[in-house]
Amino acid sequence: MPPKNEPVPLLSGLSDIADNYSHFVIDLWGVIHNGVELSPHARTTLERMTAEGKKWVFVTNTSPAADYISIRMEDMGLSRELHKGKIITAGDSAHSKLLEYKGQKCLFYGREDEVNLPEGMKLLKTVKPDEADFIFNCVGAKYSTENPDTLEGIKDALKYDLPMICTNPDIEVDHGGKIAKCAGYYADWYEENGGKVYWYGKPHEPIYDIAFEMLGNPEKERVLAIGDSLRTDITGAKKYGVDAVWNLDGTTKNQKLEEARAQLKEKDLRPIGILQGFEW
Repeated sequence: MPPKNEPVPLLSGLSDIADNYSHFVIDLWGVIHNGVELSPHARTTLERMTAEGKKWVFVTNTSPAADYISIRMEDMGLSRELHKGKIITAGDSAHSKLLEYKGQKCLFYGREDEVNLPEGMKLLKTVKPDEADFIFNCVGAKYSTENPDTLEGIKDALKYDLPMICTNPDIEVDHGGKIAKCAGYYADWYEENGGKVYWYGKPHEPIYDIAFEMLGNPEKERVLAIGDSLRTDITGAKKYGVDAVWNLDGTTKNQKLEEARAQLKEKDLRPIGILQGFEW
């Protein structure tokens, strides 16, 4: 970590610091892709990491299951060996909590083709808050774009004191060059107005526990996290006790370096470096 009196350094690529780490926790959306296409150097960087003997897991704040995301990666052109069995999603990490509500009705916000439930659990929906037992908030970029009135529905539900399960703490993402709201935006509003929210995904600990288990439980000092979100990726790494690199891409791709450094100082975050795009 750079000394506190020095600015966080701009890295020319991962190769600047890769020798210090054997395992990596890598964000997907905003590092590897933008929801539509791969980042320019994603494939070649992962191939180089493979050649260097590096191990990684993709940890993504999205609701669908890992297998669904793996198919999307293939559709974008990322070869199977670079991602299969290496993905954990926020939705996956919420399964134990969802089982507590098995057989109960929910107000569901999200796309049904992306729903992620534990084995043997069915999605029981209602549109009436007085019939619901909980709110299942799985809002992603496509859903929020197609349903701009989502917040009004959640406002109506607040008076019924329903707990909310949020399976994507991100507030917004870059979706093909356009900024779109995510589940975290609506969960923030709900919590700030007195609602109970159960959060799953970065920056919360359970998803990191799963990621480390997938990596074989390496020593934390040998692990590097890479992400584009200060709220989730960099804060999550700090809370979990691992080094991080902030990737100025995704929602931060137009941010100037000095502005980024000022933001880090304001939020008391000290990643070991800044990347302007995921590359070796």
